[in-house]
Amino acid sequence: MLVLRYLQPLRNFLRVFSAERSPRQIAGAVALGLSVGLLPKGSLLVAVVTCVLFSLRVNLGIGLLVAFCVSWLSPYLAPLNHGIGVRLFEIPTVYHTVQDLYDWPLVPWTSLNNTVVLGSVCLAILLFFPAFHLTESALSRLQSLARNWRAKRREPVTEWRNV
Repeated sequence: MLVLRYLQPLRNFLRVFSAERSPRQIAGAVALGLSVGLLPKGSLLVAVVTCVLFSLRVNLGIGLLVAFCVSWLSPYLAPLNHGIGVRLFEIPTVYHTVQDLYDWPLVPWTSLNNTVVLGSVCLAILLFFPAFHLTESALSRLQSLARNWRAKRREPVTEWRNV
């Protein structure tokens, strides 16, 4: 009985990964986790996207795991994000829009004047839908393959060989 009490946290941890299991919910978690992982962590945008991750019916464990893994890779993407941000700030309408938005109360906390933040926001937006659709189609295909495999294993033997 004492051992079961110590296994309860492990069961709770594993329940997080098995809560929302449809391909659409897992794909949403992967896409949101990718967005959280790509954004620099000192911005209000990360808090907003994380709140969206926690408030939607997606697989929270997968979303947090993807966010953690992508966060480890995001420093290597900083030069790419900086280049995207510089190119975006060279467009006069983007520059003036960000400049005008900074007069609003909460926008300075988003750090959109930083080229790395602006580039990572743009990259996260560009990768959101491809990540969602690729993950959903791959998981749907895997789910149908697993369903067919399970059906074949449960199939009764119809022919017996007489030896």
